[in-house]
Amino acid sequence: MLLVTAGNDKIKEGEYILLEFGRWHIGSLENLFEVSLTDDDVILLMKDGVLVPCSSNEEIKVEFDIKRIGKEEKLRAIEAYRQWKFEE
Repeated sequence: MLLVTAGNDKIKEGEYILLEFGRWHIGSLENLFEVSLTDDDVILLMKDGVLVPCSSNEEIKVEFDIKRIGKEEKLRAIEAYRQWKFEE
């Protein structure tokens, strides 16, 4: 699972699970590092079960790190993403 250390004036610095980054999402087979953002794209993060949507126009300090998370946490992240995506 890809964890992001993010922070800006609106987002508390810490580790977040990356759920969506432009056209890439948590269930995508696409290579995240080949995705480029447009002005209207969403970056969706999750920390402690709380979803944090950001605009690609926002300046966010980001450090990517790939770490393993447990199966239950991954399933919770996927379910939270699906609920958010279909509620849009």
